[in-house]
Formats: sequence, structure tokens, C-alpha cells
Amino acid sequence: AIPSFTNEQIQITAFKPAYDGNGFILRAFERAGKEVQTKLTVPAGYRLVGEVNLLEDAMGEITENISFAPFQIRSFRLTKSNET
Repeated sequence: AIPSFTNEQIQITAFKPAYDGNGFILRAFERAGKEVQTKLTVPAGYRLVGEVNLLEDAMGEITENISFAPFQIRSFRLTKSNET
């Protein structure tokens, strides 16, 4: 399974290993030109660490509701969870 957003306006453009080897990077953008609130669903065995910039540097924590401005691109770091 792959991560998904609850709003269809958000399109995932990349899900790849992080450059530093610490988890995975999920990149997505708002494609309808409208501001939107959405939630990110991550597969079992993964957890959302926070938002990163295009260089994959940490930018901060993420709340359950994620806002996207029109056509905004956002990137997030996920890691494998220790939970089974």
C-alpha cells in the first residue's frame, strides 16, 4: 500500500527513499488551483515524521489536517514504524 490523501485535489508526484537513507519522501501538489484541507493516510508500518523542503531538510511537524494553497507543492518524510 502507498500513502494517500483524503482529497482528490492532491496528487502524489513522488514516493521515494530519502537521500540521507532515513525513511522515505512523499511529494504532492494541489492540482485544481483551489485552497484545500486534507489528511494524509499512511500505510500500516509507517509514520509521518514531518514536512521537509526540496532538499529534504526538516521544516517542522505536521498536524492531522494539512493545508495546501492553490498549486502548492509540499514534501513529507515518512519512516518505518517500530510498531508491528
